[in-house]
Amino acid sequence: MAAPSVPHGRLIKLGDGSNTVIANPGDIVGDSLRSTGSDNGCCGSDGLDGPNRACICGEVVATERSDCWTAAEVAFLIQAVAERT
Repeated sequence: MAAPSVPHGRLIKLGDGSNTVIANPGDIVGDSLRSTGSDNGCCGSDGLDGPNRACICGEVVATERSDCWTAAEVAFLIQAVAERT
């Protein structure tokens, strides 16, 4: 797996029209995200087929990129993220 694109403990919100929230895979708690079965890549998930992670309730919420040639990250769909104040 390549190096994470986001430092531990940080989130990055992309303002590129995608409104995606990027997290470090190491910050995802236990087995709170599960594969949707659309994981392609040689040694991890390349994320090229779109969202590939669902929460334990079954709702598709993110795309994990963890293949050897991709930056390691979990890109959450904006509608799956709630800001806390």
